[in-house]
This record gives sequence, C-alpha cells and structure tokens, in this order.
Amino acid sequence: MESFNFFKGYGKVNPLEDQSPHQQESTASKRRILIISVSSILFLTLILGLALAALIHESNTEPDEFPYLSSSNSAESIKTAAMRDCGSLFDDSLGKLNDSLLAMEVGPGEKMLTLEKVNDIHTWISAAMTDQDTCIDGLEEMESVLPDEIKAKVERSKDFLSISLAIIAKMEDLLKKFDLEMH
Repeated sequence: MESFNFFKGYGKVNPLEDQSPHQQESTASKRRILIISVSSILFLTLILGLALAALIHESNTEPDEFPYLSSSNSAESIKTAAMRDCGSLFDDSLGKLNDSLLAMEVGPGEKMLTLEKVNDIHTWISAAMTDQDTCIDGLEEMESVLPDEIKAKVERSKDFLSISLAIIAKMEDLLKKFDLEMH
C-alpha cells in the first residue's frame, strides 16, 4: 500500500520543502531590505518636512527679534522685502516637500514606489533646494548681518535635502543591487 502511494505522490510534495532554505531567506531578505529602504525614505522626507516647517515658523517670528527691519527708510524696506520673499520661498519649498510625502503614500491597488513617483520626488526636492538657494542669494544682496544668522539655518536644511536627494537618486541602483526593481 505504501509503495502505491509512493508512485501516486500524494502528500509527498510540499512546495515549501521543495524550495531551498537559501531561496526562502533570499526572498525574505529582499522584502526586508525593500521595506527598510522605503521606510527610510519616508522617514527622511518627514524629518525634512518638519525641519523646514520649523525653519519657516522660526523665520516668521524673527521680525519681532529684529525690530530694525520695520524701519521706514529705503534700505530697511529692502531688507523687509527680502525677508518676505524668503518666507514665500520657504512656503513654496514646504509645499514641494509635502507633495513628495503625498507621492509616497500607497493607495489600494497601487505600487509602493514607481519610477514616476521617484522622479517626481527627485524634482520636488531639487526645486525646494533651488528655492532655498534663491532665498540665500536675496539675503546676501542685502549685505547685512541678518543673512549670516539665517544662512546658517538654511544651510543645515539644505544639507538634509541634499542627503534625501542623494538617496532618491540612487534608489533604482539600490533596488537593482538586491535584484529588485521599481514598478
């Protein structure tokens, strides 16, 4: 009777036993790496958004700390205009980073990361960095002490954006390294 079951093969083949342990570990490892890389991108973007929001909030409160900006003479009104332009540019940067966060959300039936989403995120982060550069350029044209204080804060924010941009730029290569591909 047992020899008859042997030839039929009933209950003898288990798909999990058929796979080698290395294949099971490799699949689990790839999934784990993908989850970690996507989570790290989400985390970095969230941190950048929060840092930029804090910087914008802090820059909105700075005119109270520097009452000489509200002076009515021409040079002072140029400084005030430059500060307003910076505030507007930072609002724009924050909007672009929020767009990046929204692009990483995965709806029902959607793929986690697509090449289109990664390209959009790359573009938005680059645009946010450009806005910050424009702000710094405007403040440097004022030739006052104030830009040095703000410039240091903006440079820190740009460093975070630069790191995020580097991660996004290498995302496809990182996934290929682990035999994964973007959708």
